[in-house]
Amino acid sequence: MGRNASGIYIIDEDYNVVSYNRTAAKIYPGLKKGEKCYKCVMNNDRPCSECPVLNKIEGPKTYLDSVRKILASVDAVETELW
Repeated sequence: MGRNASGIYIIDEDYNVVSYNRTAAKIYPGLKKGEKCYKCVMNNDRPCSECPVLNKIEGPKTYLDSVRKILASVDAVETELW
């Protein structure tokens, strides 16, 4: 994985983390399979207000990442896992 690899994590319809890559684990060390993403990523008790899944946004969205204190681009896509 190169320096420019994107952090990716997969959640189910209930916001549970299903899988993630190494880059995401480095960015968000609290990531844990089976945990709610809003809890283990952002330490929130409910889905983040800017969450593209919650807001049913398709395509990239830029928001302030409160963990890293930077502007980040996020995208949500629906997929089936086998």
